[in-house]
Amino acid sequence: MPRHRLVALGALAVLAVSACDGAEPAAVAPERSAAPAASGFSGPDGSPLSVTELSLPAPQDAPEAGVEVVRTLSYREGEDPTVTPSAVSPSGEVLVSTFAPGSFDAGALELLATTPVHLWTEDGLDPLGSTEDLVAGDAHRQVVSGTFAGESPAWHETTGVQVGTTDWRVFASAGGAPVLLARSEQVVPDTERAGLAGHPRLTASGDRVGWETVQAREDGTLRTRLVSVPVSGGELRVEAELATMPAGVADGWVTLRLEDRDVVGVDEDGDAQEPAAGTSIDHVTPGGDARTLVELDGAPVLELAAGGGEVVAWTDEADVFVGTTEGPEVQRLLAVPGTSVVPWSLAVCAERVVWAASPADGPSTTYVFDPATGEVSALPTVPGDGTTVCGGPFLAWTQLDDDAGEHVVTLARFTAPAGAR
Repeated sequence: MPRHRLVALGALAVLAVSACDGAEPAAVAPERSAAPAASGFSGPDGSPLSVTELSLPAPQDAPEAGVEVVRTLSYREGEDPTVTPSAVSPSGEVLVSTFAPGSFDAGALELLATTPVHLWTEDGLDPLGSTEDLVAGDAHRQVVSGTFAGESPAWHETTGVQVGTTDWRVFASAGGAPVLLARSEQVVPDTERAGLAGHPRLTASGDRVGWETVQAREDGTLRTRLVSVPVSGGELRVEAELATMPAGVADGWVTLRLEDRDVVGVDEDGDAQEPAAGTSIDHVTPGGDARTLVELDGAPVLELAAGGGEVVAWTDEADVFVGTTEGPEVQRLLAVPGTSVVPWSLAVCAERVVWAASPADGPSTTYVFDPATGEVSALPTVPGDGTTVCGGPFLAWTQLDDDAGEHVVTLARFTAPAGAR
């Protein structure tokens, strides 16, 4: 079964993969067939969506992806602080948070320290400074997501230890010291009610940092929206209403647009937005202009990902779909029978798409797909599932070695550019 951590432990689930040095092996193109449309999806205004279906190779038949290890660091769980990668810059710097043993009281569900944030470079871990006193009266906070706007790191912290509490604070590093960019009280005064339909992750577009939040309307209901702020500081701006799962592309964000309705079957105090009621995948440009890329027609979207370029990927848990912000053509990666996608593992690393496919039992397989060539490969895996973070040609993950009790955080680089054969 997939292994993942509670958010309260200060580290989201981490992808259990390892990388190998050496020349890039030849990837293979999966079997393909053309179809005029995919069930549950259509183009803007119901127009046909051109879909090419690709059958993934079984794990044992997929060649290893060509990656080289740039650097590693290790820690022992329960003895050393955990090290969790949150984002990777295009030049290979890694934004990480650390979490020392004893920093969380599981019985009281209480954080006992604020998560330190660092840049992991070739010189080691470089602290970015404490955010502890930047919001007066706050309890201790933990990092739950991060991003780079160019080379500027930004991250999201919360005092919450349970899903559904989003008293977020967004920070960035400026001149070697952290600065507060925004706080949840700007949109929802009662942070204990600020449940999210999706993930409170940060994602960058140009010099702006965007994320999903909720805002109380005049009738008291909460609705999800995409907001953004310049990474250098400035006014908080609404980019899109009824939007969830934002991911940065070259000229804005892609989001999952939701129906304007509450969760079905909750009590009278439940006013959270229905997370499964997606209507379309939209392209939102800074300033609030939006256009539909894909209409969902009842199809579920469990995760939406982009990597700062034109490539967009999403999953319905069974398969992975890959398109662009420019056209109606989509590639559908059909799951190997008996496996399902680990939704939070989906990532777009520049122009490549990476995700973990998990069987009912046994280790997952982490596939790498190059949309430009149609070639697929796989990262070697060890027991465990989780999240890949990447930027440009770099990607980072944590390898779990339960027998040795050692966790190895790895930064690697693809050995050939996307689209190269």
